[in-house]
Amino acid sequence: MFIKEVVGRAGGLPLVLKVWSRHFQQYGREQWPSILETLKGIPHGDVQKQLQMSYDSLTPRLKKLFLDIACFFDGMEKDMVVKVLEDEDLRFFPNNEIQYLVDKSLVEITLDNRLWMHHAIREMGREIVRQENEDEPGQRTRLLDDRDVENVLTECSGATLGAFKKMSNLRLIHFNCSQNNFSHEEMAHLCFKKLKYMCWSQFSFKSLDNIEMCNVVVLQISTSKLETLWEGMKSLKKLRILDVSYSDSLTRTGSFSGLENLEKLYLRNCRNLKELDNSVGDLQKLAILDLSSSIPLERIPWEMISKLASLRELVLGDLDRQLEPDEVNDPLLYSLKKVSITTLKLSGCNISRTSGGVVSLAWLKHLRLWNTSFSSCPDSLLQLHELNTIELWKCYSIRSIPSLPGNITSITAQDCSSLVNLPCNITELKSLTFLYLSRCHKLGAEDPQYFMKITGLTNLSQLTIHDCCVSHVPSEIGNLVSLKDLNLSYNSFSSLPDSLSSLSQLIYLNIDSCQQLRLLPLLPSNLTNILACCFSSLDVMSYLNKVCKESPFGNRFMIQLPWKEEVPDWCSYQNRGDVLSFVAPARLDNNIRGIILCANISEIFSSRIIIPKIYNRTKNASHRFKTYTSHHLTTHWWTRCMCVMCYPLDDTVLMVEPGDNLTVVVELSQGIGT
Repeated sequence: MFIKEVVGRAGGLPLVLKVWSRHFQQYGREQWPSILETLKGIPHGDVQKQLQMSYDSLTPRLKKLFLDIACFFDGMEKDMVVKVLEDEDLRFFPNNEIQYLVDKSLVEITLDNRLWMHHAIREMGREIVRQENEDEPGQRTRLLDDRDVENVLTECSGATLGAFKKMSNLRLIHFNCSQNNFSHEEMAHLCFKKLKYMCWSQFSFKSLDNIEMCNVVVLQISTSKLETLWEGMKSLKKLRILDVSYSDSLTRTGSFSGLENLEKLYLRNCRNLKELDNSVGDLQKLAILDLSSSIPLERIPWEMISKLASLRELVLGDLDRQLEPDEVNDPLLYSLKKVSITTLKLSGCNISRTSGGVVSLAWLKHLRLWNTSFSSCPDSLLQLHELNTIELWKCYSIRSIPSLPGNITSITAQDCSSLVNLPCNITELKSLTFLYLSRCHKLGAEDPQYFMKITGLTNLSQLTIHDCCVSHVPSEIGNLVSLKDLNLSYNSFSSLPDSLSSLSQLIYLNIDSCQQLRLLPLLPSNLTNILACCFSSLDVMSYLNKVCKESPFGNRFMIQLPWKEEVPDWCSYQNRGDVLSFVAPARLDNNIRGIILCANISEIFSSRIIIPKIYNRTKNASHRFKTYTSHHLTTHWWTRCMCVMCYPLDDTVLMVEPGDNLTVVVELSQGIGT
């Protein structure tokens, strides 16, 4: 009875229930009734107030962290956020506090270690900031709205720079603005002693000399008008990340001697940079150095680079040169031999097939080659026993990939139009989990059995063979028992083998624009996403009719089809526009097991997201279904298409009974049906 009352107060919203359940778990059961009484004071349907109860229970320090994430750091790398916010003087190390917010279901950590907030929770945090002072934005702790920022910066003193000079307590700046062309006299002197993070695109200052920011941790000032970073030396002892990429006016850097804690330095596409100061060798904590499409290779102080004891990733681009066959003759290889480089990304260079010097990079784990002119990778790659990832992008002349070490886990070859052969030992690469082949049109010309060889890689979880002239899919594909993501789009095969149904782990299938494909076989039961757009011949509707009639609604699935003027006849309820209201039909077993949505997406569809929502007006409850982004939709997301989405319904999602009044909303769709 107690649980039902809590569910009723939450309006059946899964997000609210998730946050509330974590809140209840903080207290003993004897306190739960009093918490429920507090919940009863929250108006029905006021999601923000329902969520804010969890925020109100936080300590002042946790509230500050929560608002920082909601206003600035949502979507950013967790490690970077931790570095920005930690404060040794205040003994604040936010790792534990972030985990506490995760435990409260207020924040999530994505698979790539980024902070993520549900949009409703993020908006709740931002509304709390707006409510600090509705009429005077300048009195708030954080400024978010562009108009508020502009008004505060101009009304404060009539000039943007004057306002900045008064903001001595600024901690975080995130600007995308070029309308601030201050004169040299005007900009002396800005004092931001508490500034920890500054991201300022189109930064208009010519140097950083007149900005005092001794506590800054991250400086991201790309596409700037900087001509030099500073004259002489500048002491920024807490700076960890410096990014001045795409700064075309930058000609010199200045000394790095005052940046002893710098970990990442990005000088990408600074095309007029004449030289890199020799003091770069003083950066003993530098782990990542990106000089791609920037300083000429011969002007890089390689002797200083060889002193970077912590260097793990080096990015060089537009080299337009031949790497010598050994490290004695090549300063790049000679320098890298002295550091424990693990990631090397090269663009616009030529590596000889016999470049034995590459084997000297004993710690190399990730090798990316982009837009290179070589016809073969060095045979010595086989001797790089730590190598687990190789990426080849736009290597138009490469004909073959040599044998690779047995612990390789990922191979990418995209736009390698001359590629004929995969590694000779491809069948032995049992650790391989990711294989991405795209627009390699000659693949298989000398070895038609290459696809057959791939089917022996039983640990493969992601396989893409996109636009590679595949005319036959072997039945042995059923051996890929670990496969979760299969992309066979833009190929010429006319059928798929029945063995596809044995891929019990398969979740995502892309057969977009396989124009010769006529019929679909029985597909795996766990498959949830099917992309089958841009077809002229595939009879997918007969398959879909069968699925719609026989599906036990055990899993959600989405299939994308060519756009049609009308939704299918089997949709029981139809309407033009993005809103559809209807009454749930009666069933003999009195059980509504799921809902199938069919939406025609127009050619002006540009948000890349479908957001289906269902409202049960009878039970005063609603549910926002999992959205589909451009990855789940189409590679050509701007074209028209029809999306059919199947969602199971139960009491953990949204209870629907015969006779309930329902409204379905599919945002940004042209016509819907169910």
